[in-house]
Parts: sequence; C-alpha cells; structure tokens
Amino acid sequence: MRWRPNLRLRLTIASTILTGVVLLLAVFFARNQISSVYTDAAGQLARSDLGPYVTDITKNPTETPDPPSLGVLALVVTPGGQRVVNTLPGDIADSVQGSADDSAAHGENRITSGSAGDYVIASTTVKTTAGTWRLWTARDVSARDFALDQVDLAFSLGGGALLVVLAIGSWFLAGAALRPVESMRRRAENLGPDDTLPVSSNDELGRLATTLNSMVGRVRRSAARERQMVSDAAHELRTPLAGLQSRLELAQREIGDGERAGVELELAQRSLERLSHLATNLLELARIDEGGPLAAHIANGRQLELAALDVVDSARITSAERAIDIDHAIELDPDARVGLDPTSFSRIVENLLSNAINAVDRDGLITLDLRSEVGRVVLTVEDDGPGAPADFLPRAFERFARPDDARSVSGSGIGLALVDALVRSADGSAQVENIPGGFRATVILPTA
Repeated sequence: MRWRPNLRLRLTIASTILTGVVLLLAVFFARNQISSVYTDAAGQLARSDLGPYVTDITKNPTETPDPPSLGVLALVVTPGGQRVVNTLPGDIADSVQGSADDSAAHGENRITSGSAGDYVIASTTVKTTAGTWRLWTARDVSARDFALDQVDLAFSLGGGALLVVLAIGSWFLAGAALRPVESMRRRAENLGPDDTLPVSSNDELGRLATTLNSMVGRVRRSAARERQMVSDAAHELRTPLAGLQSRLELAQREIGDGERAGVELELAQRSLERLSHLATNLLELARIDEGGPLAAHIANGRQLELAALDVVDSARITSAERAIDIDHAIELDPDARVGLDPTSFSRIVENLLSNAINAVDRDGLITLDLRSEVGRVVLTVEDDGPGAPADFLPRAFERFARPDDARSVSGSGIGLALVDALVRSADGSAQVENIPGGFRATVILPTA
C-alpha cells in the first residue's frame, strides 16, 4: 500500500506551505511598493531639476543656459539640435535624445538603463521665438536595487527562520489538537458490549462522540435484532420441519396402504406450505429492513380492489374444508392512490386473513371491509374467534410474538410483523383490538 503521511504531518506541511505562500506574496508586495516609492521620489527630484532650465530658457531664449549644479544630471538641446548642457552619461544622453517618444514621456517617470546604472528620466520642451528647446534631467536609481536586495535578504533569513519555527509549532499544536481524537480512537477500539464514548464537551469532538455513540447504539440494536431473528426463525422453522419429516416417515411406512399414505403426504404438503409461507414472510421482512425498493410504490383504488378480491378468493378455497364464511365489502374510490404497490397490499390482506382463519373455529365468520375515507384508505378484518389476551395486544406486531391461546395455532408470529412493516413503509398505521365476540385488525393507508 502506498505510504501516506498521517494527519498531524499533513496539517504541519499544509500550514507551513500556506505561511510560505503568504510570505512570498508579502515579499512581492513589499518589493513593488519600495520600487514604486523609490522611483516616484527620484522622478519628483528629476522633474524639479527641470524647473531652473525652463525658467532660464523662457526668459533668455537666445542665451546658453547656465551649467547645472554639482551632481545634477541634465541634457539641454537647442532648436538646432546642439547639446549646450550635457552632464548625463554618454550612452544615456544618446538614448534619450534619440528616442522618438520623448514628447509622449513628458512629465512621466521613465527608467533608462546605461553602462553606469539605471536612471529615471524626466523630460520637457520649451517653445520660444527662436524655436523649440528639448530638456532632460535624470536621477540615478541604482541604489533602489540595493534596497530591494536588502529586502530580499531580510525576508529570506527572517522568513526561513519563521517557517522553521512555525513548522515546529504546528507539529506540536496539531499533536495537541489531535490528542483527544487519538484518545477517542483508543477508547472506541476497546469498547465493551455496553460501553459508550465519553462526551465531555459540546465542541466538534463532543458532537463526534455523540454521533458515534448513536451509530454504535444502532449497530448494537441491529445486531441484537438479527441474533434474535435468527434464533426465532430457527425455532419456528424447526417445528414444521420436524412435522414434515415425521409425515414423510409415516408415509414411507404406510407405503402399502395407499389411503393412509395419501393422508400423510397431504399433511406433509401442508407443513411444506407453512414453511414456504414463513420463508416468504421472512424474506419480505429482510428486504424491508434493508430498505429495498417496493415494486411500484403506488397503487390506485381499482388495483387495491382487485388485489383484495384475489386474496379473498384464494382464502375461500383454502378454508373451504372448514366451512369458514368469508364476507367482504369494498367501497373504494378508483382514483384513490396510496404509497404501496398492489403486491405488497396483497400480502397485507393475505396475512390478516390467514391470521383470522387460524383463529376461528369450523363454520367461523370472517369479514373484510375495504373503503375510502377522507384522505385515507381503511382496511378492517374481523373474525368471531376467541380474541387475544390483553397483554398480547401491545406487542402483536413484534416478530415471532404469539399469544398463548387458541389464536396461536399453526401461526408463526411473522404475519402481523410483516403487515406492520409494509404499512409503515407507506406512512400508514396498523392496530389490533378485541371486539365483542371476536377480534379486529385495522390498517390505515394515507392517500396521495
């Protein structure tokens, strides 16, 4: 695996680089300012040197101007092109006099380089009766480069020392800032089954610890649910599997008695159907727990009606031997739409009817009512069975929850849990209750 520096080192490098960039920008700005100030000052002096010559030529246009003071660099050219005053270095004088844009540079600071160094040139013209005089003055700015070199040296030495100090300081500051994170990591690494991370403040670390504690809690609860579900599923599957094995063994023994063997095979088939139903419900619950998508997410009133009628017809066929009467009343708005696909709605109806069929006696009565109300669709399934114990009702939708009475016969405890999960996926609600002479399950689905 490619090596990558740790966070502490990355923070140190990043802060050092950022400071270095800031220092470079500061050097660039300082150099420009110093150069500009130095050049402007020299230009001001050069322009002030032009003043005496302009005055002298204006008053005495036919006379030769007086020589400049000591140290003043000037070039004065007569209308005829003769240099009457020239204290500029030779190459500088030739350069400025030969330049075609002297008039354009009038009054501006212009840097000209010569063999003796750099000079700021100021120029002007004086129009007289004898013609136009041209004047140049200059100031040596070679000392500017020395000042800039000193600035570079100061920033190089001072900036280098500052970067070293900053890098060392950043290393220790980053270590101090990350020390609580490392402590939290070690604590998280050694968390016990019931331990949580300490939350000692309301800063970023405190909020991180709170978030991690919440995540750990969710993981623990999920793992506990999974362990419980595996345990309960194994227990529930063991019973029909044992019954199926027993029926098949009896059928094998009665192979000579065709009628008896047929009865045992029929019972084995019922155990197999129970296993298939239980496995289907478990897979559906697992899919919902994982956030798996439902088929279409939307069903209208007509689709709900057809789904309910199909399940009622199937339930009548399977319960025909027991002479159970299944009545239904459906009054749905065809345009009503709920956030549930028809297949999932069929599972809700199927599980509620299966729960009722398991509870009622021979010749029992089951009533299904499905109707539209304002803003919702309401499904109720009632039976004339023995009802459920009062202490079971609050946990009726828990997985593998079954009452210890007649309603638990051949049930797996998964059906109502699946109903609740499907209904909640559509933002609906489900409830069960005892009624006079029976039991009622109610599902409410909001309409879009």
